Amino acid sequence: MTHLLIVDDEVHFRNTLSKALHSQGHRVTALDNDDQLAATIAINRPDVILLDLMFDSGADGLDICRRLRNWSSIPVIIASVRDDESTIVRLLDAGADDYLIKPFNISELLARVRAVQRRMNERLESKTPLIRVEQLTIDLDEQTVFLNNELVHLTQKEFGVMRVLALAGGRVVTYKAILNTVWGLGDADKYSHVRNVVKRIRHKLSEDLSNPKYILTDGTRGYRLGTLRMAEDTGAGSAL
Repeated sequence: MTHLLIVDDEVHFRNTLSKALHSQGHRVTALDNDDQLAATIAINRPDVILLDLMFDSGADGLDICRRLRNWSSIPVIIASVRDDESTIVRLLDAGADDYLIKPFNISELLARVRAVQRRMNERLESKTPLIRVEQLTIDLDEQTVFLNNELVHLTQKEFGVMRVLALAGGRVVTYKAILNTVWGLGDADKYSHVRNVVKRIRHKLSEDLSNPKYILTDGTRGYRLGTLRMAEDTGAGSAL
């Protein structure tokens, strides 16, 4: 059974397609806009997104796809009445996995879904396992961090620090090592860069500074993550 997320503001299209997919034994979640897209993906973890190109609200599937690719690799199939080559090329360049021209039949859609899932499975076979600390999930391949199944929006530098700590496997990473890896610096006078970034990360993770459980300070040496473990299942963020 495949779980499809349909994002389309045409009610008749959503309802008809949902019924057809349900009749084929598939699970469907439907949205009429992208306002709750990130939350829906985090909570429902769909296998494939079927995304409209043009919305009455003015939203653009191209922009939605491009933003989605900043934090997720979930397969996206664009569905639209437009069939001009330039539009299709721009969408594929923006990160869409496939393109369907409306109207289409259910068998064609499911064939495209199977194709993008095969490609995703090939990528997943070589993925680095997810790393977890309590309710924190770090996906090194997707460069995403989830806390309690909710996406934590980190800057490039912030994720860089998280990545270094995650790769250390719970061992202490010195200030100098973090500076060298994330900033390309090794100057002790710049250790404040690391401290400031860690402070911001802790704030985003709602850490209790008197008793942190995710990023731990090791005296004057540096930082380490709390008790690490590899994810035992695909969990939050694995399809993102």
